[in-house]
Amino acid sequence: MSVLEPSAFLIGACVLVIVGQALALLFFRQFHQVALHDAVAEGHAAADFASQLYAGQSARFLSLWRDEDRGTLAIEFPDWPPFLNACLWSR
Repeated sequence: MSVLEPSAFLIGACVLVIVGQALALLFFRQFHQVALHDAVAEGHAAADFASQLYAGQSARFLSLWRDEDRGTLAIEFPDWPPFLNACLWSR
C-alpha cells in the first residue's frame, strides 16, 4: 500500500461530502423559493378576498411572516384612515 492511496481516498471522500452539501443546499433553496412563492400568492389572494368582503374597498397585500403554528399576513386598505388600517389576518 503506497502513501498516496489513503490520501486519494480522503480527497475523494471530501469531494463527495462537498458535492453532497452543495446539492442539499441547492435543493433547500429551490424548496424555500417555491414555498415563499406559494405564500406570497396566498397573501395576494387574501387581499383580493378582503377587497370583496369589505364592499369593494381596495386592499393591498403588505407582508407575510410565518411561525410554526400559523401564517400571518398584513393587508392594508389605502382608502381607510390610519387607525383602521392595521388589519391582520391569521389562519
